[in-house]
Amino acid sequence: MKKVFLNYLVIAAIALAGCKKDEKTYTVTFNSNEGSAVETLTVKEGEKVAKPADPTRAGYAFAAWFKEAALTNEWNFAADVVTDNITLYAKWTQNTHTVTFNSNGGSEVAPQTVAEGAKATKPADPTKEGYTFDGWYKESGLTTEWKFDTDVVTTAITLYAKWNEIVKLLETVTYDVGVYDKFEYDNLNRLAKITGYYNNTEVGFTNTFTYDGDDLVQVLYNNSGDFDFFEFTKNGSQITQKHTDQIGDVYITTIVLDGNGLPEKREGEASGEHGVIFVENYEYQNGNLMRMTVIRKNSEGVTTSEDNTTYQYDNKKAPFSFCKTPKWYMLINWNNYSVRNNKTEKTYSDGSKDVFTYEFDSAGYPTKRTDTFYNSNGEKVGDAWVETFTYITK
Repeated sequence: MKKVFLNYLVIAAIALAGCKKDEKTYTVTFNSNEGSAVETLTVKEGEKVAKPADPTRAGYAFAAWFKEAALTNEWNFAADVVTDNITLYAKWTQNTHTVTFNSNGGSEVAPQTVAEGAKATKPADPTKEGYTFDGWYKESGLTTEWKFDTDVVTTAITLYAKWNEIVKLLETVTYDVGVYDKFEYDNLNRLAKITGYYNNTEVGFTNTFTYDGDDLVQVLYNNSGDFDFFEFTKNGSQITQKHTDQIGDVYITTIVLDGNGLPEKREGEASGEHGVIFVENYEYQNGNLMRMTVIRKNSEGVTTSEDNTTYQYDNKKAPFSFCKTPKWYMLINWNNYSVRNNKTEKTYSDGSKDVFTYEFDSAGYPTKRTDTFYNSNGEKVGDAWVETFTYITK
């Protein structure tokens, strides 16, 4: 009986040994398709694969594991079982980011969807009235330009348009048919010469300007060979003007500037009128000339006249917007052309007044000024005086 029992044990052992020898295992390899490496697994036949941690790949999001390189059939870790050696293939979805274009007041530019690590496509340049486009920048402060040929997109971004205002310089003021002044500028956009024309012919009237660094030092007035010299000496916030006329008489004027370099007061002897004193006072608001008062006194110090000019402002540009001749000179000598007003009224001592109104182009530059005169009763007198402006672009 003992012998029989031993034989049964031997047979059972042999049977068990045979079962272990027949149990199959297979290799599951993971091809991460340029992602991080995933360890190969050994899985028994008929069992499921334990889902590994998702691989990573710069610029991409992991989608799933597929049964074939063509990425047609997804491997279902909850249901699929291993029956042979297999390779699973990673599928990736490339990350994309939105590139938004802030045209800073220019025409609209459509956003772009760009793959991470790829380059944005340079859009057609936007447009903006009165400005030239000067590139796209990475920050609103317009410090670093975006280079479309080399810069790549790594996150959602906004690019900002940079604009350069078109420099329009007053070229002529036309007073009548063929009668006008022509203005010429140096390479710093400062007045260099003013020439008068009559019947479209130069008539010998010119002003030429001389500078010493940023300072205006002389204006030479030439009237067909008769010369007036205006010499300017600056001492801190005060400027002394010495006018030597055609016969050699000298008139001295003192100009006091405010902290912004604008004329605050001008006082001196009226040119050609020895003994007659004039005083000009300038009033500003937010840097804009609002009122100019001119008082004249005779040799006995008695006020003989007081004229007041007031200015109304709008979002416009002055004819001399980009003229770099010192502001004090332009406001004193060309105040009606040096402020961005839309209406000017000059009221005289007797109650009469001149009213100047302007017309503008689409960029805000005045193209026409109409001067209408009213008597002390408020009645319009005579025909309006019209001036037209033309510009050169730099």
